[in-house]
Amino acid sequence: MRLQLLVLISLHILLNACMHTDILHLDPQVTYEPSSGTSFIFSAEGADENLKPIAIIEVTSPSLGSHSRTKILERMRDEAQTIGADAVFVVTSSQQYVPPTYTSNIDGSLLTIPGGFERSMLGIALRHKDRIGLEEPQLMQSRPGVLINGGLSFNLLSPFLSGYGFSGWLGRNRFRAAIDYYEVNIPKAMSRDGFNEGKVENAIRITFDYFLLDNLAGPYFGTGLQFANYSSGHVDTIERGEWESIDLTMSFGYKLNLSQNFHLDTRLALDLVLFGEEYIRVGGRRMYPDEAKVYGLVGLGLNF
Repeated sequence: MRLQLLVLISLHILLNACMHTDILHLDPQVTYEPSSGTSFIFSAEGADENLKPIAIIEVTSPSLGSHSRTKILERMRDEAQTIGADAVFVVTSSQQYVPPTYTSNIDGSLLTIPGGFERSMLGIALRHKDRIGLEEPQLMQSRPGVLINGGLSFNLLSPFLSGYGFSGWLGRNRFRAAIDYYEVNIPKAMSRDGFNEGKVENAIRITFDYFLLDNLAGPYFGTGLQFANYSSGHVDTIERGEWESIDLTMSFGYKLNLSQNFHLDTRLALDLVLFGEEYIRVGGRRMYPDEAKVYGLVGLGLNF
C-alpha cells in the first residue's frame, strides 16, 4: 500500500508538472498543412497587415513545472507551426504564485507538495493571406463535424505468448483514451515454486495518454486501470487456481504514423495491484500473486 501511495503521489506531481495547450480554431471547418517556420510578434507595430488570424493559442505551465517563459514560447511556436501559422502575436503573459500544499503520509508524517509560479501566455496564430489564397485548393481541408481521431491495432507480441490482443483509441490534439483487450499465456520465466502454466484468461485496460511533442504522435505517457482474470497450475496437481485483480497502470510509449491510414504504437507499462487476492490455492498449495507486473504493446493498426 505504501508503494501504491507513493506511485499515486508521484503521478500527481508528474501530471501537474507538464505544460498544457488550449487551441481555439477561429474556423473549425478548415485546417492547414503545417508551416515551415513561425515567427513571433510582440507589438502591434510589428504586425503585417497581410496576416490573417486563424486560431487563439494559450499555453499554461503549472506551478510544479517551473518552465521558463522561453520554454512556453517554444511550445507556443511548435503548436502554431503544427496548425499552419506563419506568425504568432503574443497578446498577454502572466504569472501567479501558488503556495505549497500539505497532506499526511501513510505513516502520519507531513508530506509537502512544493509550490511555485504558474505561468501562462496567450497568443493569436496568424497566416499570410496570399498563402491562403494560393494554397486553398490543395492544402485546406474541410472537416465537417470530425473533431476526434481514432485507431485500432493488433498487438504483434501476443502470438508469441500463444494468445491475441487488440487496442483501440479515440483522441484529439495531445490527449487520447485507449482500451486494450488481451488473452495470453504467462511466460515460464515468471513462474516459480512449482507453479506453472500461468495464463491471463482475459484482461481489459483503460488508459488515458498525453503526447509530449506532437498531436497523437511521438512519445507519450499514460495512466489508467486494468481489470484482469488469471489462472495457474502446479507441477504436482491437475487442479488450477483462479484469481482476479484491479491494477493501477502507468505506461510510456511511442506512436509512429506510418502513413495517413496506418500507425505503429509501442508501449511498456508497469501494473501495480490495487485490489486482489492475497493468496490463492492450487490444489493444497498457497500461491501469492505478484503485486507488480509488466505489459507490452507493439501494435500495428489503422487510423480512422
